[in-house]
Amino acid sequence: MKRILLLSIPVIFFPFLNSSQDQVYFGVSRYDLLINKNYTKEKIDNFFRENAYRGANWTRVYSYFYAPFDYGGSPFGGFPNTYIPWKVVSEAENNRKIFDLTQFSSEYEERLKWFMDAAKYYEITVDLCIFDTVAFRFDNTWYYHPFNPNNNIQGFNGSYAGLPWNVDRRYFEIYIKWLAEKLRAYDNLTVELINEGYPDSTGDMDTYRSFLAWEYDLVRREFPGKTIVLSTEAPGLMHIYCDIFDAHFIWGRSALYHEEGGMTVLRYLESIPRPKILSSDGDGDPTKIWQIITQNNQDEIVGLYQEAFSRRWGVDITTLDQTKSYWVVDAGSEVYKSIFGSYPKNWHVKKTPLISPNFTDPKYNYISTNKFTAVGGQQVTFTINYKNTGASATGVVIKDTLSSYFENVKPSSGGSISGNTIIWNIGDVDAEQGGSVSFTARVKVGTPIGTKILNYAEIDCNETEPFTTNKITIFIIF
Repeated sequence: MKRILLLSIPVIFFPFLNSSQDQVYFGVSRYDLLINKNYTKEKIDNFFRENAYRGANWTRVYSYFYAPFDYGGSPFGGFPNTYIPWKVVSEAENNRKIFDLTQFSSEYEERLKWFMDAAKYYEITVDLCIFDTVAFRFDNTWYYHPFNPNNNIQGFNGSYAGLPWNVDRRYFEIYIKWLAEKLRAYDNLTVELINEGYPDSTGDMDTYRSFLAWEYDLVRREFPGKTIVLSTEAPGLMHIYCDIFDAHFIWGRSALYHEEGGMTVLRYLESIPRPKILSSDGDGDPTKIWQIITQNNQDEIVGLYQEAFSRRWGVDITTLDQTKSYWVVDAGSEVYKSIFGSYPKNWHVKKTPLISPNFTDPKYNYISTNKFTAVGGQQVTFTINYKNTGASATGVVIKDTLSSYFENVKPSSGGSISGNTIIWNIGDVDAEQGGSVSFTARVKVGTPIGTKILNYAEIDCNETEPFTTNKITIFIIF
Protein backbone atom coordinates (compact mmCIF):
# COMPACT_ATOMS: atom_id res chain seq x y z
CA MET A 1 0.00 0.00 0.00
CA LYS A 2 1.28 3.45 -0.86
CA ARG A 3 1.94 5.81 2.04
CA ILE A 4 1.32 9.53 2.21
CA LEU A 5 4.64 11.33 2.59
CA LEU A 6 4.12 14.29 4.89
CA LEU A 7 7.48 15.92 4.43
CA SER A 8 8.57 19.26 5.79
CA ILE A 9 9.70 21.30 2.81
CA PRO A 10 9.98 25.00 2.06
CA VAL A 11 6.84 26.45 0.51
CA ILE A 12 7.63 28.28 -2.72
CA PHE A 13 4.73 30.19 -4.22
CA PHE A 14 4.53 30.61 -7.95
CA PRO A 15 1.67 32.70 -9.36
CA PHE A 16 -0.81 30.76 -11.47
CA LEU A 17 0.01 31.04 -15.11
CA ASN A 18 -3.47 31.18 -16.59
CA SER A 19 -7.03 31.89 -15.61
CA SER A 20 -8.35 28.34 -15.90
CA GLN A 21 -7.79 27.83 -12.16
CA ASP A 22 -11.04 29.72 -11.65
CA GLN A 23 -12.72 26.56 -12.93
CA VAL A 24 -13.78 24.07 -10.25
CA TYR A 25 -13.36 20.72 -11.94
CA PHE A 26 -15.29 17.64 -10.96
CA GLY A 27 -16.09 14.37 -12.67
CA VAL A 28 -14.80 10.82 -12.95
CA SER A 29 -11.62 9.18 -14.15
CA ARG A 30 -12.12 6.51 -16.76
CA TYR A 31 -8.44 5.93 -17.33
CA ASP A 32 -8.70 3.87 -20.53
CA LEU A 33 -11.68 5.60 -22.13
CA LEU A 34 -9.49 7.00 -24.91
CA ILE A 35 -7.30 3.98 -25.63
CA ASN A 36 -9.61 0.99 -25.11
CA LYS A 37 -11.09 -0.11 -28.44
CA ASN A 38 -13.93 -1.79 -26.57
CA TYR A 39 -15.21 1.70 -25.87
CA THR A 40 -16.87 2.51 -29.15
CA LYS A 41 -17.63 6.07 -30.14
CA GLU A 42 -21.23 5.46 -29.19
CA LYS A 43 -20.23 4.36 -25.67
CA ILE A 44 -17.90 7.32 -25.23
CA ASP A 45 -20.57 9.71 -26.46
CA ASN A 46 -22.99 8.22 -23.95
CA PHE A 47 -20.40 8.54 -21.16
CA PHE A 48 -19.83 12.23 -21.89
CA ARG A 49 -23.51 12.99 -22.33
CA GLU A 50 -24.58 11.22 -19.12
CA ASN A 51 -21.87 12.92 -17.09
CA ALA A 52 -22.58 16.35 -18.57
CA TYR A 53 -26.28 15.84 -17.83
CA ARG A 54 -25.27 15.65 -14.17
CA GLY A 55 -22.95 18.64 -14.32
CA ALA A 56 -19.58 16.91 -14.65
CA ASN A 57 -17.10 19.15 -16.44
CA TRP A 58 -13.89 17.09 -16.27
CA THR A 59 -12.57 13.60 -16.92
CA ARG A 60 -9.10 12.06 -16.70
CA VAL A 61 -7.61 9.56 -19.16
CA TYR A 62 -4.28 8.01 -20.06
CA SER A 63 -2.66 8.88 -23.38
CA TYR A 64 -1.40 5.29 -23.76
CA PHE A 65 -1.04 1.95 -22.03
CA TYR A 66 -0.24 -1.32 -23.76
CA ALA A 67 0.16 -4.31 -21.43
CA PRO A 68 -1.94 -7.10 -19.88
CA PHE A 69 -2.68 -5.20 -16.67
CA ASP A 70 -5.81 -6.14 -14.71
CA TYR A 71 -7.76 -3.26 -13.19
CA GLY A 72 -11.14 -3.75 -11.64
CA GLY A 73 -11.43 -7.26 -13.04
CA SER A 74 -10.93 -6.34 -16.70
CA PRO A 75 -7.89 -5.90 -18.99
CA PHE A 76 -6.82 -2.30 -18.68
CA GLY A 77 -6.88 -0.52 -22.02
CA GLY A 78 -8.62 -3.52 -23.58
CA PHE A 79 -5.27 -5.22 -24.13
CA PRO A 80 -4.41 -6.21 -26.78
CA ASN A 81 -7.32 -4.36 -28.43
CA THR A 82 -5.76 -0.98 -27.75
CA TYR A 83 -5.16 2.30 -29.57
CA ILE A 84 -1.42 3.06 -29.38
CA PRO A 85 0.17 6.40 -30.39
CA TRP A 86 3.30 5.05 -32.07
CA LYS A 87 3.44 3.38 -35.45
CA VAL A 88 3.69 -0.40 -35.29
CA VAL A 89 6.29 -1.68 -37.75
CA SER A 90 6.02 -5.40 -36.94
CA GLU A 91 4.33 -7.92 -34.69
CA ALA A 92 6.18 -10.16 -32.24
CA GLU A 93 5.28 -13.08 -29.98
CA ASN A 94 2.61 -12.93 -27.24
CA ASN A 95 0.94 -9.80 -28.67
CA ARG A 96 4.17 -7.82 -28.44
CA LYS A 97 4.58 -5.05 -30.99
CA ILE A 98 7.66 -3.33 -32.39
CA PHE A 99 7.33 0.45 -32.65
CA ASP A 100 8.96 3.30 -34.50
CA LEU A 101 9.20 6.04 -31.86
CA THR A 102 9.51 8.76 -34.51
CA GLN A 103 6.30 7.84 -36.37
CA PHE A 104 2.73 7.91 -35.12
CA SER A 105 -0.49 6.05 -35.78
CA SER A 106 -3.10 7.73 -37.97
CA GLU A 107 -5.72 5.51 -36.30
CA TYR A 108 -4.71 6.83 -32.87
CA GLU A 109 -4.67 10.42 -34.13
CA GLU A 110 -8.19 10.13 -35.51
CA ARG A 111 -9.38 8.64 -32.22
CA LEU A 112 -7.65 11.34 -30.16
CA LYS A 113 -9.12 14.22 -32.14
CA TRP A 114 -12.60 12.72 -32.16
CA PHE A 115 -12.37 12.14 -28.40
CA MET A 116 -11.40 15.75 -27.73
CA ASP A 117 -14.12 17.07 -30.05
CA ALA A 118 -16.74 14.89 -28.36
CA ALA A 119 -15.68 16.08 -24.90
CA LYS A 120 -15.76 19.71 -26.05
CA TYR A 121 -19.26 19.24 -27.45
CA TYR A 122 -20.43 18.34 -23.93
CA GLU A 123 -18.30 21.08 -22.32
CA ILE A 124 -16.04 18.57 -20.57
CA THR A 125 -12.35 19.24 -19.97
CA VAL A 126 -10.04 16.29 -20.57
CA ASP A 127 -7.06 15.74 -18.27
CA LEU A 128 -4.66 13.84 -20.53
CA CYS A 129 -1.99 11.97 -18.58
CA ILE A 130 1.17 11.83 -20.74
CA PHE A 131 3.18 9.24 -18.78
CA ASP A 132 2.19 6.58 -16.28
CA THR A 133 4.51 4.90 -13.80
CA VAL A 134 2.49 1.66 -13.62
CA ALA A 135 3.57 0.78 -17.14
CA PHE A 136 7.23 1.01 -16.09
CA ARG A 137 7.06 -0.68 -12.67
CA PHE A 138 6.24 -4.32 -13.34
CA ASP A 139 7.91 -6.98 -15.45
CA ASN A 140 4.69 -8.01 -17.22
CA THR A 141 3.94 -4.41 -18.26
CA TRP A 142 7.51 -3.36 -19.11
CA TYR A 143 7.76 -6.44 -21.35
CA TYR A 144 5.29 -4.77 -23.76
CA HIS A 145 6.26 -1.13 -23.26
CA PRO A 146 7.12 0.97 -26.35
CA PHE A 147 10.11 2.39 -24.45
CA ASN A 148 11.53 -1.07 -23.76
CA PRO A 149 14.57 -1.27 -26.09
CA ASN A 150 13.37 -4.69 -27.28
CA ASN A 151 10.15 -3.11 -28.54
CA ASN A 152 11.33 -0.18 -30.66
CA ILE A 153 13.51 0.01 -33.74
CA GLN A 154 15.57 2.81 -32.17
CA GLY A 155 16.72 0.53 -29.34
CA PHE A 156 15.67 3.28 -26.92
CA ASN A 157 15.63 2.37 -23.23
CA GLY A 158 13.27 4.78 -21.50
CA SER A 159 13.54 3.22 -18.05
CA TYR A 160 15.41 4.47 -15.01
CA ALA A 161 15.20 2.07 -12.06
CA GLY A 162 11.83 0.97 -13.42
CA LEU A 163 10.55 4.50 -14.02
CA PRO A 164 10.80 6.94 -16.97
CA TRP A 165 13.54 9.26 -15.74
CA ASN A 166 16.12 8.33 -18.36
CA VAL A 167 18.72 11.03 -18.98
CA ASP A 168 18.27 10.43 -22.72
CA ARG A 169 14.84 11.99 -23.20
CA ARG A 170 14.76 12.54 -26.95
CA TYR A 171 11.83 10.19 -27.63
CA PHE A 172 9.87 11.50 -24.66
CA GLU A 173 10.29 14.93 -26.23
CA ILE A 174 9.22 13.76 -29.69
CA TYR A 175 6.06 12.30 -28.19
CA ILE A 176 5.19 15.39 -26.17
CA LYS A 177 5.74 17.66 -29.16
CA TRP A 178 3.57 15.44 -31.35
CA LEU A 179 0.75 15.53 -28.78
CA ALA A 180 1.07 19.30 -28.56
CA GLU A 181 0.85 19.67 -32.33
CA LYS A 182 -2.42 17.74 -32.34
CA LEU A 183 -3.97 19.18 -29.18
CA ARG A 184 -2.76 22.69 -28.41
CA ALA A 185 -5.75 24.22 -30.22
CA TYR A 186 -8.22 22.58 -27.82
CA ASP A 187 -9.36 24.81 -24.97
CA ASN A 188 -10.87 21.85 -23.07
CA LEU A 189 -7.52 20.28 -22.18
CA THR A 190 -5.41 20.03 -19.06
CA VAL A 191 -2.03 18.32 -19.41
CA GLU A 192 -0.90 15.89 -16.71
CA LEU A 193 2.85 15.35 -16.53
CA ILE A 194 2.80 11.86 -15.05
CA ASN A 195 0.49 9.60 -13.08
CA GLU A 196 1.53 8.70 -9.55
CA GLY A 197 5.26 9.29 -9.64
CA TYR A 198 6.76 8.73 -6.23
CA PRO A 199 10.26 9.70 -5.13
CA ASP A 200 10.48 6.64 -2.89
CA SER A 201 10.13 4.48 -6.03
CA THR A 202 13.07 5.99 -7.89
CA GLY A 203 15.79 5.75 -5.26
CA ASP A 204 17.11 9.00 -6.69
CA MET A 205 15.11 12.10 -5.83
CA ASP A 206 17.45 14.43 -7.71
CA THR A 207 17.01 12.47 -10.95
CA TYR A 208 13.24 12.53 -10.61
CA ARG A 209 13.15 16.24 -9.77
CA SER A 210 15.32 16.84 -12.83
CA PHE A 211 12.88 14.92 -15.01
CA LEU A 212 9.88 16.84 -13.64
CA ALA A 213 11.58 20.18 -14.21
CA TRP A 214 12.50 19.20 -17.75
CA GLU A 215 9.02 17.89 -18.60
CA TYR A 216 7.27 20.86 -16.99
CA ASP A 217 9.34 23.35 -18.97
CA LEU A 218 8.76 21.44 -22.22
CA VAL A 219 4.99 21.12 -21.67
CA ARG A 220 4.74 24.78 -20.70
CA ARG A 221 6.41 25.76 -23.98
CA GLU A 222 4.57 23.29 -26.21
CA PHE A 223 1.11 23.74 -24.64
CA PRO A 224 0.99 27.51 -24.08
CA GLY A 225 -1.82 28.62 -21.78
CA LYS A 226 -2.79 25.08 -20.77
CA THR A 227 -3.20 24.05 -17.14
CA ILE A 228 -0.52 21.57 -16.04
CA VAL A 229 -1.43 18.85 -13.55
CA LEU A 230 0.73 16.55 -11.43
CA SER A 231 -0.78 13.57 -9.63
CA THR A 232 0.98 12.11 -6.60
CA GLU A 233 0.83 11.64 -2.86
CA ALA A 234 4.19 13.13 -2.04
CA PRO A 235 4.90 16.84 -1.47
CA GLY A 236 8.60 16.15 -2.00
CA LEU A 237 7.89 16.01 -5.73
CA MET A 238 8.00 19.80 -5.77
CA HIS A 239 4.50 20.88 -6.68
CA ILE A 240 5.99 24.02 -8.22
CA TYR A 241 5.99 21.86 -11.36
CA CYS A 242 2.23 22.05 -11.80
CA ASP A 243 -0.74 24.40 -11.78
CA ILE A 244 -3.07 21.87 -10.12
CA PHE A 245 -1.99 19.28 -7.56
CA ASP A 246 -3.95 16.03 -8.08
CA ALA A 247 -3.97 14.34 -4.66
CA HIS A 248 -4.24 10.58 -5.12
CA PHE A 249 -5.20 9.32 -1.71
CA ILE A 250 -8.72 10.59 -1.00
CA TRP A 251 -11.49 7.97 -0.87
CA GLY A 252 -14.08 10.12 0.91
CA ARG A 253 -14.56 12.93 3.41
CA SER A 254 -13.17 10.93 6.33
CA ALA A 255 -9.82 10.54 4.53
CA LEU A 256 -9.28 14.29 4.82
CA TYR A 257 -9.19 14.00 8.59
CA HIS A 258 -7.00 10.95 8.72
CA GLU A 259 -3.82 11.73 10.63
CA GLU A 260 -0.44 10.74 9.28
CA GLY A 261 2.84 11.75 10.88
CA GLY A 262 1.13 14.11 13.29
CA MET A 263 -0.66 16.07 10.55
CA THR A 264 -4.11 15.56 9.06
CA VAL A 265 -4.37 15.10 5.33
CA LEU A 266 -6.52 18.25 5.13
CA ARG A 267 -3.88 20.34 6.88
CA TYR A 268 -1.20 18.95 4.62
CA LEU A 269 -3.24 19.75 1.49
CA GLU A 270 -3.96 23.27 2.68
CA SER A 271 -0.21 23.84 3.03
CA ILE A 272 0.32 23.27 -0.70
CA PRO A 273 0.07 26.57 -2.63
CA ARG A 274 -1.83 25.12 -5.55
CA PRO A 275 -5.45 24.41 -6.42
CA LYS A 276 -6.26 20.74 -5.81
CA ILE A 277 -8.22 17.92 -7.35
CA LEU A 278 -9.03 15.25 -4.79
CA SER A 279 -8.72 11.97 -6.66
CA SER A 280 -10.40 9.07 -4.94
CA ASP A 281 -7.77 6.45 -5.56
CA GLY A 282 -8.48 4.48 -2.41
CA ASP A 283 -4.90 4.69 -1.03
CA GLY A 284 -3.60 2.29 -3.67
CA ASP A 285 -6.66 0.02 -3.56
CA PRO A 286 -9.06 0.75 -6.44
CA THR A 287 -11.81 -1.30 -4.79
CA LYS A 288 -12.08 0.97 -1.76
CA ILE A 289 -13.69 3.89 -3.54
CA TRP A 290 -15.71 1.47 -5.63
CA GLN A 291 -17.17 -0.06 -2.49
CA ILE A 292 -18.11 3.41 -1.27
CA ILE A 293 -19.82 4.15 -4.58
CA THR A 294 -21.70 0.86 -4.87
CA GLN A 295 -22.77 0.95 -1.24
CA ASN A 296 -24.18 4.42 -1.85
CA ASN A 297 -22.31 5.93 1.06
CA GLN A 298 -23.66 9.37 0.31
CA ASP A 299 -22.17 10.98 3.41
CA GLU A 300 -18.63 10.12 2.34
CA ILE A 301 -19.04 11.26 -1.26
CA VAL A 302 -21.25 14.30 -0.70
CA GLY A 303 -19.08 15.31 2.23
CA LEU A 304 -16.01 15.12 0.02
CA TYR A 305 -17.64 17.43 -2.52
CA GLN A 306 -18.63 19.86 0.25
CA GLU A 307 -15.14 19.96 1.72
CA ALA A 308 -13.52 20.40 -1.67
CA PHE A 309 -15.90 22.90 -3.29
CA SER A 310 -15.88 25.14 -0.21
CA ARG A 311 -12.13 25.56 -0.86
CA ARG A 312 -12.58 25.76 -4.64
CA TRP A 313 -10.91 22.37 -5.07
CA GLY A 314 -12.07 19.77 -7.58
CA VAL A 315 -13.12 16.16 -7.05
CA ASP A 316 -12.38 13.11 -9.17
CA ILE A 317 -14.39 10.01 -8.34
CA THR A 318 -12.31 7.20 -9.83
CA THR A 319 -14.56 4.54 -11.30
CA LEU A 320 -14.14 1.01 -12.57
CA ASP A 321 -17.46 0.81 -14.36
CA GLN A 322 -18.70 3.75 -16.40
CA THR A 323 -22.30 2.55 -16.26
CA LYS A 324 -22.53 2.80 -12.46
CA SER A 325 -20.74 6.03 -11.66
CA TYR A 326 -23.23 8.74 -12.51
CA TRP A 327 -25.01 9.08 -9.16
CA VAL A 328 -21.88 10.47 -7.47
CA VAL A 329 -21.57 13.14 -10.14
CA ASP A 330 -25.26 13.98 -9.75
CA ALA A 331 -24.61 14.54 -6.05
CA GLY A 332 -21.69 16.74 -7.03
CA SER A 333 -23.86 19.06 -9.10
CA GLU A 334 -26.25 19.52 -6.18
CA VAL A 335 -23.39 20.39 -3.83
CA TYR A 336 -21.93 22.69 -6.48
CA LYS A 337 -25.20 24.64 -6.59
CA SER A 338 -25.50 24.82 -2.82
CA ILE A 339 -22.02 26.35 -2.56
CA PHE A 340 -21.79 28.52 -5.67
CA GLY A 341 -25.45 29.41 -6.05
CA SER A 342 -25.83 27.91 -9.52
CA TYR A 343 -25.47 24.61 -11.31
CA PRO A 344 -22.48 23.94 -13.58
CA LYS A 345 -23.19 25.39 -17.00
CA ASN A 346 -23.56 21.99 -18.67
CA TRP A 347 -25.85 20.56 -15.99
CA HIS A 348 -28.80 18.72 -17.57
CA VAL A 349 -27.37 19.14 -21.03
CA LYS A 350 -29.88 18.06 -23.69
CA LYS A 351 -27.72 18.02 -26.78
CA THR A 352 -28.38 15.61 -29.62
CA PRO A 353 -25.99 12.65 -29.31
CA LEU A 354 -22.82 13.54 -31.13
CA ILE A 355 -22.13 10.11 -32.50
CA SER A 356 -24.98 9.78 -35.00
CA PRO A 357 -24.48 10.94 -38.60
CA ASN A 358 -27.71 11.78 -40.37
CA PHE A 359 -28.46 11.31 -44.07
CA THR A 360 -32.23 11.05 -43.56
CA ASP A 361 -33.30 14.66 -44.06
CA PRO A 362 -35.23 14.57 -47.38
CA LYS A 363 -34.56 18.27 -47.85
CA TYR A 364 -30.90 17.43 -48.55
CA ASN A 365 -30.90 13.71 -49.36
CA TYR A 366 -32.90 12.95 -52.47
CA ILE A 367 -32.74 11.89 -56.11
CA SER A 368 -33.86 14.07 -59.03
CA THR A 369 -34.06 13.69 -62.79
CA ASN A 370 -34.18 15.89 -65.86
CA LYS A 371 -37.13 13.95 -67.36
CA PHE A 372 -40.27 12.41 -65.94
CA THR A 373 -41.46 11.19 -69.34
CA ALA A 374 -39.32 9.64 -72.08
CA VAL A 375 -39.40 7.57 -75.26
CA GLY A 376 -37.26 4.64 -76.24
CA GLY A 377 -33.74 5.69 -77.21
CA GLN A 378 -33.77 8.89 -75.10
CA GLN A 379 -31.09 9.69 -72.53
CA VAL A 380 -32.13 10.45 -68.96
CA THR A 381 -29.98 12.06 -66.24
CA PHE A 382 -30.34 11.28 -62.52
CA THR A 383 -28.69 13.30 -59.72
CA ILE A 384 -28.37 12.01 -56.16
CA ASN A 385 -27.88 14.73 -53.56
CA TYR A 386 -26.57 14.00 -50.08
CA LYS A 387 -25.76 15.98 -46.95
CA ASN A 388 -24.79 14.83 -43.47
CA THR A 389 -26.80 16.89 -40.99
CA GLY A 390 -25.49 14.92 -38.00
CA ALA A 391 -22.06 13.95 -36.68
CA SER A 392 -19.09 13.02 -38.85
CA ALA A 393 -19.64 9.89 -40.93
CA THR A 394 -17.11 7.39 -42.19
CA GLY A 395 -17.24 5.02 -45.13
CA VAL A 396 -20.14 6.72 -46.89
CA VAL A 397 -21.41 4.73 -49.88
CA ILE A 398 -24.18 5.58 -52.35
CA LYS A 399 -25.82 2.84 -54.42
CA ASP A 400 -28.32 3.01 -57.24
CA THR A 401 -29.94 -0.17 -58.58
CA LEU A 402 -30.56 0.13 -62.31
CA SER A 403 -33.72 -0.79 -64.16
CA SER A 404 -33.43 -3.47 -66.84
CA TYR A 405 -34.90 -0.92 -69.27
CA PHE A 406 -31.67 1.14 -69.12
CA GLU A 407 -28.56 0.74 -71.25
CA ASN A 408 -25.38 2.71 -71.96
CA VAL A 409 -25.17 3.76 -68.31
CA LYS A 410 -22.42 6.30 -67.51
CA PRO A 411 -21.84 7.28 -63.86
CA SER A 412 -19.99 10.46 -62.88
CA SER A 413 -17.90 11.34 -59.80
CA GLY A 414 -15.96 8.09 -59.69
CA GLY A 415 -18.96 5.78 -59.66
CA SER A 416 -18.45 2.19 -60.78
CA ILE A 417 -20.91 -0.36 -62.14
CA SER A 418 -21.18 -3.80 -60.54
CA GLY A 419 -23.86 -5.94 -62.19
CA ASN A 420 -26.98 -3.80 -62.26
CA THR A 421 -25.79 -1.46 -59.48
CA ILE A 422 -23.81 1.80 -59.54
CA ILE A 423 -21.63 2.28 -56.45
CA TRP A 424 -20.02 5.55 -55.30
CA ASN A 425 -17.50 5.18 -52.48
CA ILE A 426 -17.69 8.68 -51.04
CA GLY A 427 -15.53 8.08 -47.96
CA ASP A 428 -15.79 10.28 -44.86
CA VAL A 429 -18.30 13.12 -44.73
CA ASP A 430 -18.00 15.66 -41.93
CA ALA A 431 -20.95 17.20 -40.18
CA GLU A 432 -22.92 19.64 -42.37
CA GLN A 433 -21.00 18.54 -45.47
CA GLY A 434 -22.36 16.90 -48.60
CA GLY A 435 -22.40 16.88 -52.37
CA SER A 436 -23.96 15.09 -55.30
CA VAL A 437 -23.31 12.31 -57.78
CA SER A 438 -25.06 11.59 -61.06
CA PHE A 439 -25.38 9.21 -63.96
CA THR A 440 -26.90 9.10 -67.40
CA ALA A 441 -28.73 6.18 -68.95
CA ARG A 442 -30.47 5.53 -72.27
CA VAL A 443 -33.95 4.06 -72.37
CA LYS A 444 -33.85 0.93 -74.47
CA VAL A 445 -35.47 1.19 -77.89
CA GLY A 446 -38.68 -0.83 -77.95
CA THR A 447 -39.59 -0.23 -74.30
CA PRO A 448 -43.42 -0.57 -74.28
CA ILE A 449 -45.50 2.57 -74.06
CA GLY A 450 -46.93 2.99 -70.58
CA THR A 451 -43.94 1.37 -68.87
CA LYS A 452 -43.08 2.92 -65.50
CA ILE A 453 -39.36 2.89 -64.75
CA LEU A 454 -38.69 3.26 -61.03
CA ASN A 455 -35.39 4.62 -59.67
CA TYR A 456 -34.07 5.46 -56.18
CA ALA A 457 -30.80 5.35 -54.27
CA GLU A 458 -29.43 4.22 -50.91
CA ILE A 459 -27.04 6.27 -48.76
CA ASP A 460 -25.08 4.28 -46.19
CA CYS A 461 -22.17 4.77 -43.78
CA ASN A 462 -20.38 2.83 -41.07
CA GLU A 463 -22.32 4.40 -38.21
CA THR A 464 -25.93 4.16 -39.45
CA GLU A 465 -28.38 1.94 -41.27
CA PRO A 466 -28.88 2.62 -45.00
CA PHE A 467 -31.26 5.44 -45.91
CA THR A 468 -33.47 5.05 -48.97
CA THR A 469 -34.14 8.22 -50.92
CA ASN A 470 -37.40 9.23 -52.55
CA LYS A 471 -38.49 7.18 -55.56
CA ILE A 472 -38.71 8.66 -59.07
CA THR A 473 -40.90 7.20 -61.82
CA ILE A 474 -40.11 7.72 -65.51
CA PHE A 475 -43.24 7.19 -67.66
CA ILE A 476 -42.65 5.91 -71.22
CA ILE A 477 -44.85 7.64 -73.78
CA PHE A 478 -45.47 7.28 -77.52
